[in-house]
Amino acid sequence: MAFPDNQIAGLKLIAPSLSTADEGGYTYIRIENLRLPKGCQPELVDALLCPTPREGYNSRLFFAQPITGGPSRNWNGNIRVLNQNWYAISWQTELGKSLAEILLVHLDAFRTR
Repeated sequence: MAFPDNQIAGLKLIAPSLSTADEGGYTYIRIENLRLPKGCQPELVDALLCPTPREGYNSRLFFAQPITGGPSRNWNGNIRVLNQNWYAISWQTELGKSLAEILLVHLDAFRTR
């Protein structure tokens, strides 16, 4: 699946180092050194965005490792994609959002209120 150029450009404003890959019927956006909200450890992490529905979620954001700090979250996603293990929390997004908006909604789960 190809994403519109303007959506990729918008996502690169938040996460400049990214690439796409297909596996298992899904298209993923791999993000290198994604900056997490203040208080999260690590501060930078590789992530894998699946902006399409899977496993009952409208989108998923997987991390190369579980994140500590910030609010406590339910880590319920564990997949092996692109020869690597990835982890995700239970967090729902709305349909119809741009790639950048989807990523920001996922990151909002880690902001301390």
